[in-house]
Amino acid sequence: KQVIDKINHFKWDRDQNPNEKQSGVSNLGSVSESLLAKAFNTLIDNQNLFKTTAQQIQSYGDFVLMCLPNNLWISVKSNFVRERLLASGYTTDILGVGFFTDSDEFTSYSKVRNFQRVGFLAMYLPDIPMSDEKIGKNTSTFHEVKDKFANDKRDFPKNINGTDFYRPLSQVSDDLKKMLAVTDIKKRTTIDF
Repeated sequence: KQVIDKINHFKWDRDQNPNEKQSGVSNLGSVSESLLAKAFNTLIDNQNLFKTTAQQIQSYGDFVLMCLPNNLWISVKSNFVRERLLASGYTTDILGVGFFTDSDEFTSYSKVRNFQRVGFLAMYLPDIPMSDEKIGKNTSTFHEVKDKFANDKRDFPKNINGTDFYRPLSQVSDDLKKMLAVTDIKKRTTIDF
């Protein structure tokens, strides 16, 4: 992922026009979705968990896990959150998953509140370095966020179900496995997520 980011960034020797910039975002997004699809490969059965392909519903998320009271959507983003993640599926149960590089996008309670207000149950942040800077510091976005809350003596954010809101990206597959272990969809719920 990091190599692809560098290639995309350095292959331009002039300022990109708006269409070219957007194309890069789409390409990086496709790479991120593909990487997560590989990570979810053994979980995707196209009945309980599947990649969304219908354009009418792609704004909700990139993957969906059939659950009650709402389906659990998974929105995948690359590098930076900005407002793009907040635009994913208002009033649904949703997970934010991505290869985020800027921990500052996750350290304010107002940002957490905004994520939760639009339906996010958890945000999965990289727990391995995603940039040369983080490699040099031997840290990750997840660990920087966790350290920031601890250093500021602030409680680590919880979701509406009382569990950790920010989670390591390496945990997303295990969390989905727990949900899928409940084979009867009538009993599979996002309430305890």
